[in-house]
Amino acid sequence: MIVNIIAAILVSLLIVITVCYIIDKKQRKTFLNKVMQQMQLQALDINHKAPVTARQEIIIDAPVDKVWNTLTSVNNWVLWQKSVSSVEIESAPQKNIPFTWVGAGIKYNSVIHMHDEQKNFGWIGTTLGAQAIHNWFLTEQGVTTKVVVEESLEGLLVGIFKSSFRKTLLKGMVESLKELKVACEKAL
Repeated sequence: MIVNIIAAILVSLLIVITVCYIIDKKQRKTFLNKVMQQMQLQALDINHKAPVTARQEIIIDAPVDKVWNTLTSVNNWVLWQKSVSSVEIESAPQKNIPFTWVGAGIKYNSVIHMHDEQKNFGWIGTTLGAQAIHNWFLTEQGVTTKVVVEESLEGLLVGIFKSSFRKTLLKGMVESLKELKVACEKAL
């Protein structure tokens, strides 16, 4: 009797996991198709209707070119972002260049959608259960640089765990801005 109950629970769980995987795979494909078409026309704004959005900013006591070079040297993210453990990009960062990276133990498949020299840098990214549009905006202010970062998150897991994703995203943004500031202000 108990073996039959356990077997039924395991079969039910397997069905739920399979359905969730199929839904997530379809959502990621739809997201990528939509944003890739939009990317050909223009840089992407975040999805303000997504279940999770966030925006943060900071002033960095460094010139805009230093901030830009630090931010867009994608292969060097591991040097100044504690949560990033690896990055793979096959060419210099520019629009439509794909890259993969691991942040907080999660692998992201990303594509640069915005690369306006010393002004704007952004990418789209997908991972299991989530899709993101992530943008950075730099404004030169004399010898300092104002940095604004914003992101939207959508997807199956994001919709289910909105509150947790929102807290994690905000915490990550604040931390990465602080780390960018430290990296850019070092050795000035």
